[in-house]
Amino acid sequence: FPSHDNPGEIYLNEEQQRLGNIKTDTLSVGNLNEKTVLTGVLNYNQNERQSINSRIMVRIDKLYYKTVGDYIAAGSPLYEIYSEEINNAKQEYILAIRERKNLSKAIVKVDEIVQAAVNKLLLWGLSKKQIQDLEQTKKLSNTTTFYSPTSGYITSIAVQEGSYVMDGGNIVDVADLSTLWVETQAYSSQLSLIQKNSLSKILIPDLDNLEIKAQVEFINPELNDGSRINTVRFTIANKAQKLKPGMPVYVIIENSSAHSITLPSDAVIRDSK
Repeated sequence: FPSHDNPGEIYLNEEQQRLGNIKTDTLSVGNLNEKTVLTGVLNYNQNERQSINSRIMVRIDKLYYKTVGDYIAAGSPLYEIYSEEINNAKQEYILAIRERKNLSKAIVKVDEIVQAAVNKLLLWGLSKKQIQDLEQTKKLSNTTTFYSPTSGYITSIAVQEGSYVMDGGNIVDVADLSTLWVETQAYSSQLSLIQKNSLSKILIPDLDNLEIKAQVEFINPELNDGSRINTVRFTIANKAQKLKPGMPVYVIIENSSAHSITLPSDAVIRDSK
């Protein structure tokens, strides 16, 4: 109905306002805190992932772990190999030790031969304890056992029993899952809202939206040419070992707040301009 007091204004009663879904609010002054929401995935912490390779051409006689996902402790036997070169080096070491006992201590040349044999065995991956045991027992075996240098979960196995591995060939990969990377993708237009060390919330949908606080650790300085997408990375703790690589995540990045006049976003009428 036209307003009687102020010509040009329209008066609506309560029923008309309800039918028109018209609500009123008051402008206020407060802090606006913008949030940037990104999607991402949990991944291995590459700094805690180790590739175990052969230092010499060998034949794999035995694998102590044959399943991806098995946990291995540092110092546990990992694989057993046959190598003619390692066996010859062991024999040279034992002969040099025996020769040193039979000759005068003043003869330095024998000590040099012993040390050269030790260095060769160390270079090929034998531990100091294995060399000490060889010195004490002086017993040769056809195969040599190698032990895991780190603790973690086996993420890949590149060999089979009976197969040959070349010098530098990969045998297994081991990852420590005590920490994981959260890797997200952000468009170039969002990068201005993301700063290194920005406080963020990581939500894990597969674990009932478990919330973990983290800081931006790395922003890739290079954009993908085709998609204009950049990688943003966080590192989070995984003490309970509930988090698994491959789990999807949501990342909520808290941006700096601004003190301003505020109003509901649906109160703004936008025209063609």
